[in-house]
Amino acid sequence: KLHPDKNSSPGVREALQRLKHSAYELLGDPDKRRIYDAYAPAAEATSSGRKEETDTRRERRGKTFEEEVWSEFESFVGSRQAKKAPKKGADIVIDLGLSFLEAVNGGKRNLRVKRKAKCTSCSGSGCQPSTSAVRCFVCSGRGSVHQRIGIEVVVLPCKKCQGKGSTIPYPCKDCKGTTLVDSESTESIDIPPGVHDGQTLRMRGKGSMSESGGPAGDLMVKLKVEVDEEFRRDEFDVHSDVSVSISTAALGGRIKVKTVCGVVEVEVPSGSADGDRLRIPNKGISKVTATTTAQHRGYHIAHLRLLVPRSLTEAQRRLFEQLSSLETSVSVSYTHLRAHETGRNLVCRL
Repeated sequence: KLHPDKNSSPGVREALQRLKHSAYELLGDPDKRRIYDAYAPAAEATSSGRKEETDTRRERRGKTFEEEVWSEFESFVGSRQAKKAPKKGADIVIDLGLSFLEAVNGGKRNLRVKRKAKCTSCSGSGCQPSTSAVRCFVCSGRGSVHQRIGIEVVVLPCKKCQGKGSTIPYPCKDCKGTTLVDSESTESIDIPPGVHDGQTLRMRGKGSMSESGGPAGDLMVKLKVEVDEEFRRDEFDVHSDVSVSISTAALGGRIKVKTVCGVVEVEVPSGSADGDRLRIPNKGISKVTATTTAQHRGYHIAHLRLLVPRSLTEAQRRLFEQLSSLETSVSVSYTHLRAHETGRNLVCRL
């Protein structure tokens, strides 16, 4: 329909020759073709002496012959601007406080989440009942417009429809045409065992809905683990202080130690001192290896703290006095032994 043999409009042949020359020049020059593909110059062949018309005025007066030919040419070379993919909905970030034992053992928690949800009044269309969206008259439904900058024409999002390609003449009264409304719901989250302070759990698709029909955003739960009075964490190990009597530390014996897995009995070796550590395997924090889903735990490390009595009975006092005298005699014997060894060494040197 645009060929001069079938179209008798005045100036058709001259306009077609100008467009043909521009097209051959564009396709034959790699640099120009690259610029054209990048910026989609839909109006490059328009007369240079004429001022650029707005898209609104062009829509009202209809396309000129050159513009119509360029539209056909764009379809041929495949340089039309593709519509933008729908954007993902907004992510939601909330804080969740956990006790130390909740973080160690895991569990379930319910959360109240405020998000943007699809409007039920318009079923997410953004339009009032019995109405619908219409094609944007500025960009003709493309979602983009062409603007000349110097000798080049660049593609910009349409301001009228915000790049959607359509407008809503009668917006929904509840969502104001955004298709989304404020909503609040309860979400159940699984807390895996062994989580740590500052860790973020992601729940995909539990965030806000998308205005453009894209996927929903994610719900990001940032964990805040409380400090425990008894336990201290070091990666997958748990530390605690355990009181032990002087007699048990000296003679050895069994004591009870509270761990995150419950109370266990452990053996205290004889001659233990204050600050010694007892390592209890598989009583720490759960961890999952890269090759198996079986749970393995770290160590519970018990720090021995000698329990010195503040008040003594008469029997205890007599026993400690006897122990003190024995310790004194042992100390004297040790001093004599050291002196004897020193004298013998001195003789050997002479």
